[in-house]
Amino acid sequence: MNRKSLFLTSCLGIVALLALVTPASALIGNCYCYTGEQTGQNWGMGATCTDANNDLRAHLLAEARAWCTPDPVCSFVVNYTTTCWQPTPTTWQADGFGTFGCKICDGGIIP
Repeated sequence: MNRKSLFLTSCLGIVALLALVTPASALIGNCYCYTGEQTGQNWGMGATCTDANNDLRAHLLAEARAWCTPDPVCSFVVNYTTTCWQPTPTTWQADGFGTFGCKICDGGIIP
């Protein structure tokens, strides 16, 4: 066996050994959405029910982004605690909270 073949065989043996000792759940260079986070209760208001829902979503998403910074938000869901209602004849309101995760990307081994 020449030196080059011996070197390549040694490298393959080291790779095989590392595969045996590295946990199966460890992944390299992947992103994960760690869910289970929740915003506080909030409300949104607008001229229509749609506007109120959009305002609520904007408030909740801003809170989720502040929590996850510098990582992005993932799996964001608005959970309505009341149906759209009118506190005044010209204003609609939506109440609820958000559930979300933070997208974590890592170039190393994650157990």
